[in-house]
Amino acid sequence: MGLGSWVVVSGPSTQIVNDEKIYHSTNFCNTTDFFITTTENNTYCIFLSNRTADYITARNDCKARGAYLFTPKNAEKFQVMKGILDPPKTETWFGLNDILTEGDLRWEDDETKIDEAWKEEIFSPGEPSDSYYQEDCVSYTYPDYINDSPCWFTKHYVCEVDFN
Repeated sequence: MGLGSWVVVSGPSTQIVNDEKIYHSTNFCNTTDFFITTTENNTYCIFLSNRTADYITARNDCKARGAYLFTPKNAEKFQVMKGILDPPKTETWFGLNDILTEGDLRWEDDETKIDEAWKEEIFSPGEPSDSYYQEDCVSYTYPDYINDSPCWFTKHYVCEVDFN
């Protein structure tokens, strides 16, 4: 298997797809690396790494693929992320960090600040903690743990391409 795999998530079931091309409307999702997942309201083009990397390497790999680290900015996207990352991808980077300014968590796709209510909802109790003043990158750990971690830790990662 290469660096990533295709997975199509439809309702409660997940199916591995090995087609050469996957299309949604007029949008193409590069299936050598990406897969499409659709919810009731949206469609997402996602790459799920099979390898681990530090946050900056993961971000750069996503950019090289024409994507950015996945940004679960709402409950729907958070559920999509959980659905594709449950084991075996136990620790996974996604696109949120406070690298530039401590405590100012920004999304990778548009550099907007995380909504404070959403931050309270998704982070585990006591997080983000910036332990030892070195935790600037955010990850998901199965089953429901969102935490800030040192960016040099190596974890799986998930990228997305904006279909809009």
